[in-house]
Amino acid sequence: MTLNPAGAPLKLVLQKEHVSAEDWWRALALSSDDKLAVQLFTGIRKGRLLFEMDISDAPVVVISSPDNAIFESYWREAVLDYTPSFLGHFVLPAKSDPKLSLADAALLAFLQAALVDAGDASLQLIYHGQNVSAKDWGRLLRPLRIHPNQLHFVR
Repeated sequence: MTLNPAGAPLKLVLQKEHVSAEDWWRALALSSDDKLAVQLFTGIRKGRLLFEMDISDAPVVVISSPDNAIFESYWREAVLDYTPSFLGHFVLPAKSDPKLSLADAALLAFLQAALVDAGDASLQLIYHGQNVSAKDWGRLLRPLRIHPNQLHFVR
């Protein structure tokens, strides 16, 4: 996964299980001064750019699926580079049906605390995951008075 504000250096996050052993060790040996060739796939774009979300100076939380928990520190750093109001990261509990994760009491408590911390500002949510629709999110967010346009999906 790659993510960076426009004009910032590109940061890459690699998952060991998706890289050959040889490439993994090669990546570990890189220093910040080393150059790295990056191959782009035309027509494929994963995720969204932070500036497209219009979150600068807004209070932001990131919610990840269990598979994307590894990106917690990466999200923290990327969002803090973009807005000083990063209010936290939450990893949905692993359930056989991802929609059931939205019913978790800890998620509700996390969002309620974030709303308090956001004060009068419009809390922005970034969901890094799959298999949970905007409709499912809407059911969770409606009682909290969080509008659907405050939720941004990154797959």
